[in-house]
Order: sequence, then structure tokens, then C-alpha cells
Amino acid sequence: MLPGFDEIAFAHTLKGDVTMASVVPTMLHRLLGLGPFAGLKAVLVGGGPIPAGLLESADRDGLPVLPTYGMTETFGQVATLRPGSPVERKAHLLPGIDIRIGDDGRIAVRGRQVFPGYVGEPDRTSPWFVTNDLGSLDEDGALRVLGRADHVIVTGGEKVDPAVVEVALIGHPDISEAVVYGVPDEEWGERVVASFIGEADPVELESFFASRLPIHMVPKEFRRVVKIPRTALGKPDRHALRLHDSG
Repeated sequence: MLPGFDEIAFAHTLKGDVTMASVVPTMLHRLLGLGPFAGLKAVLVGGGPIPAGLLESADRDGLPVLPTYGMTETFGQVATLRPGSPVERKAHLLPGIDIRIGDDGRIAVRGRQVFPGYVGEPDRTSPWFVTNDLGSLDEDGALRVLGRADHVIVTGGEKVDPAVVEVALIGHPDISEAVVYGVPDEEWGERVVASFIGEADPVELESFFASRLPIHMVPKEFRRVVKIPRTALGKPDRHALRLHDSG
């Protein structure tokens, strides 16, 4: 196990005896062009929105990518694209797992591996664990994850899914990482803010994305940062960023 993520060291390790790896989309993006990885049988990709074209680029680069979905409460993954399936942003259910989509669009999971409850709280009474993830099921039962219900920003009466905006931002050639969040605003209720890592000019980004996103989804502020704060699980800490920008 490596002490931290460095794409060169990680790529070197994958060229050894490693047959399977699990990465987030940003890590996968940084592995492009560092192959070949002849011994790899599968690269699980999850933990965040997957930018358009990333899976196809990785597949052309010889990385056997498999989008996956799961969380701590479900003891890891509950759905993964089947090996050999056409590369796309969906995942098939693992044996013993049931998934349904609620009227509010939230994903609910049922199965023996789903946790009984949180420490200090009563055990769940329903076999279904309702997540804060939004999703849909294809005709063949495959799951597509559409975003997070608890991250939705309401600005000027319009709803903005940060994941959709983040995927667009990462598509910019001079942005390597981005996190989008809402901060209180007297006029808009919340204003959309984006913190990013890269060489892009914050002044030029608003006009760049004005033709690529609906106007209410374009961040009103772009902040170039050296580092994005993360939670204990390694995910972008929107709460910390929101507190910092609201202070």
C-alpha cells in the first residue's frame, strides 16, 4: 500500500503484480498515458461523478475500467459494471442486492450486507436503506447514479446539482480538480461557487462556461486553490469550503 497518491508511483505499482485497483475519477484521469498496464484485470471507478469521455479514454489506454457504486453503509460496492460489458456510466447489481428508486429519486438499497444502523441510534426498522444519492434504473436493471440529493444548491429558485457542474469544470483543459458548493446570498438565497486546482484564469471561466451550461448553473465565483479540503473518507469537504466562504 502506498502512503499517498502520486500518479507516477501509482502507475509504477500497477505495472507490477497488481491485478485489480480501485480509484476515483480524478486518479483515473491522471493515469492516462502512463501505461501500459498489462497485468491489470479490473479498475473499479467510483466515489464521485465521472466526466464525459473519461471511461472511453481509459478504455482506449488499455485500462479495464468498471464503474462501481457503494458506500460504507453497504459494506462497499453493491453495483459494478459487468466485465466485458460496453464501457458506460452504469453498474449492474451484485448478487444478493436489491435496489429501487423512490418517488423523490433517491436510491434505496436492500441486502444482507447493508448495515443495521448508526452507533447511538436505534436499528433500522425497514429492510431498505434510503441513501442521499439520486439515480435511475435502466430496463435491464442497471443503475445510473445522477448526483446527491443533499448537495443540491437552490439559487434564485433554480436547483443546481454540483456534480453536473463539476463534470463540466473538469472538462476544461486547465482544470484538474473542482468542487462546487453553495454559500448564503441575500439576493439569490445561495450563490454557486467553484473552487478548483489548475492554471485556468478565474476571470475568464464565467464566460467560458456561459455557453456550455444553463445560466443558473454557471458559478458566480471561481476560486483557484492549491488544495481542496477533504473528509476522512477522502471526498471533497463541501461543508468546510462553505464555512470558509461564508465567514
